[in-house]
Amino acid sequence: MKKLMSLLLIILVLVSFSLPANAQGTGTEPQLVVSTVEAMPGDEISVTITIRNNPGIGVINPKFVFDSSRLQWLGYEEGGLKGWTVTEKAGVWLGTADSDYNGVILTLRFRVLDSAQDGLAEIRLVCGDGDAYNYAEELILFQLISGGVQVGKQAHEHSPAPETKENEVAPGCTKPGSYDAVVKCQECGAEISRVTVPVPATGHHYDLPRFQWSEDLSEASAYFICTEKDDVQEVEAAVSHRTVSDGEEYTASVTFQGKPYSESKIRSADSSEKNNVQNTVAPAAVEESASPAEAGLSPEASADAASPAAKIATGRSFPVFPIAVGCCLFAALVILLIRRSRQSKKKKK
Repeated sequence: MKKLMSLLLIILVLVSFSLPANAQGTGTEPQLVVSTVEAMPGDEISVTITIRNNPGIGVINPKFVFDSSRLQWLGYEEGGLKGWTVTEKAGVWLGTADSDYNGVILTLRFRVLDSAQDGLAEIRLVCGDGDAYNYAEELILFQLISGGVQVGKQAHEHSPAPETKENEVAPGCTKPGSYDAVVKCQECGAEISRVTVPVPATGHHYDLPRFQWSEDLSEASAYFICTEKDDVQEVEAAVSHRTVSDGEEYTASVTFQGKPYSESKIRSADSSEKNNVQNTVAPAAVEESASPAEAGLSPEASADAASPAAKIATGRSFPVFPIAVGCCLFAALVILLIRRSRQSKKKKK
């Protein structure tokens, strides 16, 4: 039985290695894509090279392989990555830092020879082991998708379909996004144009403030936390005081991005506190002010907000030294009781 199972396992491994790889990939691996266009002999055309699912590259060196019996090299234009060195055989880009740009990185220009025969004049890339790295010196392998020029005397005049968006990268608070604006022929589906459009960063959007008070309520600060949990702004509040029927009322007031915010606390005669939150934008139903860490703020932003001046840990301080001393005394008492119990047992014997 064991021999049979071993034999089956060996067959399974051999079969798995013999299966052909999926040329289309999973759709998430890094890709370099060459576009396909239609042209007639004598036409001058442009073919784009697009990078997708970029994990962050610091250097890349793709080689160009094209059908020189049908195409004549004319030159190139840079796309979203600037600073290329390009010949008709290869291109080299070296960044000052890793770039995670997605979109058109190069446009190659060709002339279709007058003697070009009908059919696809293929343009493909070679970018394998040792041709792309990041600044951590990690090798990056791309799935390569070939394109080219469809040469034919029956090539029709393209009828542009409505523009569509591809390779959309959503913008963040501080990081811009982008997408490819693509126009294809509504009859044959050939790509007519592709332009990478930048999308500006959205900027920070902040939740309602969380107030942090000093123990005697004489000072307070308001903390505005970005909805994306990647930034926190501290604003020192102006604290006013008055006597009310319930006790002493303290009100902290701030202005942030042109809007006023305030929170009041009432300390009664028995030293208990009551919150009375007032906000000109929306009521903040908060029983007790929370720290950025409790609000789910990212570790980096929490660290920025956790300065000594911020006093934003949790709003409470714990007597660490007395607790430690108490624990030691309790342990000593337990040990003493155990020893006395053993001594008493020996005496009885």
